[in-house]
Amino acid sequence: MSSTLLVSSPPSMKSHPKSPSKSLLGGGVNAIMQTMVELFSAQMFEWGWVHCDPHPGNILIRPSPIHPTRPQVVLLDHGLYVSLSEDFRREWVNLWRAMLEGDYEGVDNVVKGWGMGLPDLMASFTLMRPTVLKKGRRKKQDGEHNHEREKSLTQYEMSVVMKQKLREFLQDTDRMPKELIFLSKNMRMVQGNQ
Repeated sequence: MSSTLLVSSPPSMKSHPKSPSKSLLGGGVNAIMQTMVELFSAQMFEWGWVHCDPHPGNILIRPSPIHPTRPQVVLLDHGLYVSLSEDFRREWVNLWRAMLEGDYEGVDNVVKGWGMGLPDLMASFTLMRPTVLKKGRRKKQDGEHNHEREKSLTQYEMSVVMKQKLREFLQDTDRMPKELIFLSKNMRMVQGNQ
């Protein structure tokens, strides 16, 4: 049995008797992506149920029945969802708030609780762009990470450094929330739909 989730802008779902079949959507791709981001943000941060397979074959875009120039997102194939606990959602919100503020200490507090390290790497991975968190970061000590030194390393030495960084990042995989795997998949698929 197939079910469908409809999301439009605005959230009212009443049908419109004069919904033209060939309406042009105002705002184009930007309006569609804005609606998608709002939908998946609501799933992650408010509802606690996230569709984890939003590839193009599982998403239909059509004119909203109420406002034919606005997009309506229709989600198909509800076979893969992840449920987010209240505690995890609170931590997820704290992570995002800290990342967007560039707060090293805030990100570090969340990722340490998840058995992980390297807040900059977590922020880069989650935000899908290289990120260096500066707020609340302690000053470098002698012998800490040095980008200039890394540039002169051989391929083998770089692989050793990367292996060490992976160990630092995944300190205790038993504590790492498995929901992160599904949320990361969701975010990358939504990004790929652009």
